[in-house]
Amino acid sequence: MFLSYYGDHPGRYGVLADRYEARRGMKFPNLWAWRRQDPAIFEPYEAVLVLDDDLALSAGEIAELFRLRARHDLWVLQPAFAARGKVSWDVTRQRPWCELRFTNFVENGAPLFAADRLWTFLDDYDGSLMGFGVDYWFLASMDAPAHPTRVAVIDSVVTRNPTNRDKGGTREVDATQTPQERVDQWEWIRDQRGIPTYLPATVGRIRRPVRAQITATIVASPDLAYWAYDRLLGRSRRRAVRHGIYRRLRPLRKRWPFRILRP
Repeated sequence: MFLSYYGDHPGRYGVLADRYEARRGMKFPNLWAWRRQDPAIFEPYEAVLVLDDDLALSAGEIAELFRLRARHDLWVLQPAFAARGKVSWDVTRQRPWCELRFTNFVENGAPLFAADRLWTFLDDYDGSLMGFGVDYWFLASMDAPAHPTRVAVIDSVVTRNPTNRDKGGTREVDATQTPQERVDQWEWIRDQRGIPTYLPATVGRIRRPVRAQITATIVASPDLAYWAYDRLLGRSRRRAVRHGIYRRLRPLRKRWPFRILRP
């Protein structure tokens, strides 16, 4: 395990890692700088998981991601996200009846790369983009939309992506760049390099066996209920805004019993 520590106590967690560095910054710039400094230590690896530190995955779940990557010869994949966490792109939300879905997109929170595809991306990457848009950049480096069976979201391995509220309303990346600065940086790089953007979509799926579908759907039922509630609330809110009554509905929402579904 390679661990890049950005906190205030250098050496902390060092005993957990095979390779350790103390470096401020975000994970992709740090990985890029680490590989430039000592490329030889990365060469033996066939696949690399570039994981945020706030995503909980067991050793068995991580091993399953690596196993599925090898079985299906995937270039990049990610675990599915639980609906009760932060889901920036709906294509990454878990569908519990599937083992995996082939997609044209994975986001940058927990991508697992075939090593040669990651090295190709890092050779093109310059360390300037910290988070927003990095996913479109690494997908463009492997021409992912033209290879629809090489990119996947793994529904049989699910993790909850903490919301901003879980983090007290702040994100670590905001200490380095404001959200608007990240957007501006991404738009400049996208235009300079001609990186294509597109609507993330599922292009194929492998379903679980029927019994496993039923079991997984039961286990995921709180997430499915929350997702259905959130969709219904979103539609109701849009209608209320159109009719100018949202201000009157908002106080009522605080007393709705459905808040028990919130994480």
